[in-house]
Amino acid sequence: MEKPFRQKMKDQEVLEKRKKKLKESDIILSEGVYIRGEIKEFTRKSIMKLFTIMLPNDFFPMPQEYISVKYPSTFRPQRILTTADLKVNMGFNIFPRNSKDIESMANQIKEVLKKEQAGLNFSTCEKLETKKGYWFGFRNHATDNDVYNMMLIAGINQQILQITFNCPMNEQVEWKQIILQMWESIERLKESA
Repeated sequence: MEKPFRQKMKDQEVLEKRKKKLKESDIILSEGVYIRGEIKEFTRKSIMKLFTIMLPNDFFPMPQEYISVKYPSTFRPQRILTTADLKVNMGFNIFPRNSKDIESMANQIKEVLKKEQAGLNFSTCEKLETKKGYWFGFRNHATDNDVYNMMLIAGINQQILQITFNCPMNEQVEWKQIILQMWESIERLKESA
Protein backbone atom coordinates (compact mmCIF):
# COMPACT_ATOMS: atom_id res chain seq x y z
CA MET A 1 0.00 0.00 0.00
CA GLU A 2 1.39 3.39 -1.00
CA LYS A 3 2.03 5.98 1.72
CA PRO A 4 -0.11 9.10 1.75
CA PHE A 5 1.48 12.26 0.35
CA ARG A 6 2.02 13.83 3.81
CA GLN A 7 3.82 10.73 5.10
CA LYS A 8 6.07 10.72 2.01
CA MET A 9 6.91 14.38 2.67
CA LYS A 10 7.73 13.65 6.32
CA ASP A 11 9.98 10.74 5.29
CA GLN A 12 11.75 13.00 2.80
CA GLU A 13 12.23 15.70 5.46
CA VAL A 14 13.70 13.18 7.87
CA LEU A 15 16.11 11.93 5.20
CA GLU A 16 17.18 15.47 4.30
CA LYS A 17 17.74 16.36 7.97
CA ARG A 18 19.77 13.18 8.48
CA LYS A 19 21.93 13.94 5.42
CA LYS A 20 22.52 17.50 6.66
CA LYS A 21 23.43 16.27 10.15
CA LEU A 22 25.84 13.68 8.73
CA LYS A 23 27.52 16.37 6.60
CA GLU A 24 27.93 18.75 9.54
CA SER A 25 28.89 16.36 12.33
CA ASP A 26 32.10 14.59 13.18
CA ILE A 27 32.62 11.38 11.30
CA ILE A 28 31.29 8.40 13.25
CA LEU A 29 31.60 5.40 10.96
CA SER A 30 29.24 3.20 12.97
CA GLU A 31 26.42 5.72 12.37
CA GLY A 32 26.97 5.90 8.60
CA VAL A 33 28.60 8.62 6.55
CA TYR A 34 27.11 10.83 3.86
CA ILE A 35 29.34 10.76 0.79
CA ARG A 36 28.79 11.24 -2.94
CA GLY A 37 25.07 11.82 -2.48
CA GLU A 38 24.32 8.76 -0.40
CA ILE A 39 24.64 7.44 3.12
CA LYS A 40 27.30 4.74 3.36
CA GLU A 41 26.96 2.16 6.09
CA PHE A 42 30.11 0.70 7.68
CA THR A 43 30.84 -2.69 9.25
CA ARG A 44 33.92 -4.01 11.05
CA LYS A 45 35.60 -6.58 8.80
CA SER A 46 38.56 -8.93 9.22
CA ILE A 47 41.46 -8.46 6.81
CA MET A 48 44.03 -11.17 6.13
CA LYS A 49 43.19 -12.83 9.48
CA LEU A 50 45.43 -10.21 11.12
CA PHE A 51 43.27 -7.20 11.98
CA THR A 52 39.81 -5.69 11.67
CA ILE A 53 38.85 -2.34 10.20
CA MET A 54 35.61 -0.43 9.68
CA LEU A 55 34.84 -0.59 5.95
CA PRO A 56 31.95 0.62 3.81
CA ASN A 57 29.48 -2.19 3.22
CA ASP A 58 29.75 -1.66 -0.54
CA PHE A 59 33.51 -2.42 -0.66
CA PHE A 60 34.17 -5.90 -2.06
CA PRO A 61 37.21 -7.83 -3.36
CA MET A 62 38.31 -6.52 -6.74
CA PRO A 63 37.58 -9.10 -9.46
CA GLN A 64 40.77 -10.84 -10.63
CA GLU A 65 40.34 -9.73 -14.25
CA TYR A 66 40.60 -6.07 -13.21
CA ILE A 67 43.51 -6.39 -10.78
CA SER A 68 46.23 -6.74 -13.42
CA VAL A 69 44.74 -3.84 -15.40
CA LYS A 70 44.43 -1.42 -12.48
CA TYR A 71 47.62 -2.64 -10.77
CA PRO A 72 49.96 -3.82 -13.58
CA SER A 73 53.04 -4.07 -11.35
CA THR A 74 53.80 -7.36 -9.64
CA PHE A 75 54.23 -5.27 -6.47
CA ARG A 76 50.49 -4.70 -6.23
CA PRO A 77 48.62 -5.06 -2.93
CA GLN A 78 48.04 -8.58 -1.62
CA ARG A 79 44.35 -7.82 -1.07
CA ILE A 80 42.35 -5.15 -2.90
CA LEU A 81 38.85 -3.96 -2.06
CA THR A 82 36.89 -1.68 -4.36
CA THR A 83 33.54 -0.10 -5.13
CA ALA A 84 31.19 -1.35 -7.86
CA ASP A 85 32.48 1.24 -10.35
CA LEU A 86 36.14 0.33 -9.48
CA LYS A 87 36.96 4.03 -8.92
CA VAL A 88 37.65 3.83 -5.18
CA ASN A 89 40.18 1.22 -4.03
CA MET A 90 41.90 0.16 -0.85
CA GLY A 91 44.83 -2.26 -0.93
CA PHE A 92 46.49 -4.16 1.92
CA ASN A 93 50.02 -5.57 2.26
CA ILE A 94 51.73 -7.28 5.18
CA PHE A 95 55.54 -7.37 5.43
CA PRO A 96 57.99 -8.75 7.98
CA ARG A 97 59.01 -6.07 10.44
CA ASN A 98 62.72 -5.31 10.07
CA SER A 99 62.71 -1.97 11.89
CA LYS A 100 61.00 -0.56 14.96
CA ASP A 101 60.86 2.96 13.51
CA ILE A 102 57.64 3.12 11.49
CA GLU A 103 57.96 6.86 10.84
CA SER A 104 61.36 6.40 9.15
CA MET A 105 59.97 3.53 7.11
CA ALA A 106 57.01 5.65 5.94
CA ASN A 107 59.37 8.49 4.95
CA GLN A 108 61.66 6.06 3.09
CA ILE A 109 58.72 4.69 1.09
CA LYS A 110 57.62 8.24 0.31
CA GLU A 111 61.13 9.14 -0.93
CA VAL A 112 61.29 6.04 -3.15
CA LEU A 113 57.91 6.95 -4.68
CA LYS A 114 59.10 10.54 -5.22
CA LYS A 115 62.13 9.30 -7.15
CA GLU A 116 60.09 6.85 -9.23
CA GLN A 117 57.37 9.38 -10.03
CA ALA A 118 59.17 12.70 -10.38
CA GLY A 119 57.01 15.80 -10.44
CA LEU A 120 54.25 14.54 -8.16
CA ASN A 121 53.30 16.50 -5.07
CA PHE A 122 53.46 14.59 -1.80
CA SER A 123 52.06 15.71 1.54
CA THR A 124 54.20 15.54 4.65
CA CYS A 125 54.19 12.31 6.62
CA GLU A 126 51.64 12.60 9.42
CA LYS A 127 51.00 10.44 12.48
CA LEU A 128 47.59 8.90 13.08
CA GLU A 129 45.93 10.34 16.18
CA THR A 130 45.42 7.17 18.23
CA LYS A 131 47.16 4.34 16.37
CA LYS A 132 50.86 3.70 15.75
CA GLY A 133 51.03 4.58 12.10
CA TYR A 134 52.16 7.26 9.65
CA TRP A 135 50.52 8.29 6.40
CA PHE A 136 51.05 10.60 3.45
CA GLY A 137 49.05 11.54 0.38
CA PHE A 138 49.89 12.33 -3.23
CA ARG A 139 48.29 13.00 -6.58
CA ASN A 140 49.19 11.12 -9.73
CA HIS A 141 47.96 11.12 -13.30
CA ALA A 142 45.90 8.36 -14.88
CA THR A 143 44.76 8.04 -18.47
CA ASP A 144 41.31 9.52 -17.93
CA ASN A 145 41.71 11.68 -14.78
CA ASP A 146 43.94 12.50 -11.83
CA VAL A 147 43.94 10.15 -8.86
CA TYR A 148 44.38 10.98 -5.17
CA ASN A 149 46.37 8.40 -3.17
CA MET A 150 46.95 7.89 0.53
CA MET A 151 49.39 5.42 2.04
CA LEU A 152 49.56 4.23 5.65
CA ILE A 153 52.47 2.39 7.26
CA ALA A 154 51.65 0.87 10.66
CA GLY A 155 52.98 -1.84 12.94
CA ILE A 156 50.69 -4.72 13.80
CA ASN A 157 51.40 -8.10 15.41
CA GLN A 158 55.18 -7.73 14.90
CA GLN A 159 54.63 -7.05 11.20
CA ILE A 160 54.32 -3.99 8.96
CA LEU A 161 50.90 -3.15 7.58
CA GLN A 162 50.82 -1.05 4.43
CA ILE A 163 47.44 0.24 3.30
CA THR A 164 46.96 2.19 0.11
CA PHE A 165 43.84 4.11 -0.83
CA ASN A 166 42.97 5.83 -4.09
CA CYS A 167 40.01 7.67 -5.55
CA PRO A 168 39.36 10.19 -8.34
CA MET A 169 40.93 13.54 -7.45
CA ASN A 170 37.53 15.26 -7.45
CA GLU A 171 36.41 12.94 -4.61
CA GLN A 172 39.49 13.49 -2.44
CA VAL A 173 37.95 16.08 -0.12
CA GLU A 174 35.02 13.81 0.71
CA TRP A 175 37.09 10.65 1.26
CA LYS A 176 40.20 11.90 3.07
CA GLN A 177 38.75 12.30 6.60
CA ILE A 178 36.70 9.13 6.22
CA ILE A 179 39.81 7.12 5.32
CA LEU A 180 41.69 8.53 8.30
CA GLN A 181 38.81 7.46 10.57
CA MET A 182 38.80 4.01 8.96
CA TRP A 183 42.53 3.70 9.67
CA GLU A 184 41.98 4.86 13.25
CA SER A 185 39.47 1.99 13.60
CA ILE A 186 42.10 -0.71 12.99
CA GLU A 187 42.24 -3.33 15.76
CA ARG A 188 44.58 -6.27 15.71
CA LEU A 189 43.15 -9.73 16.07
CA LYS A 190 44.41 -11.75 19.01
CA GLU A 191 47.28 -13.99 17.99
CA SER A 192 46.46 -17.68 17.82
CA ALA A 193 47.65 -19.74 20.77
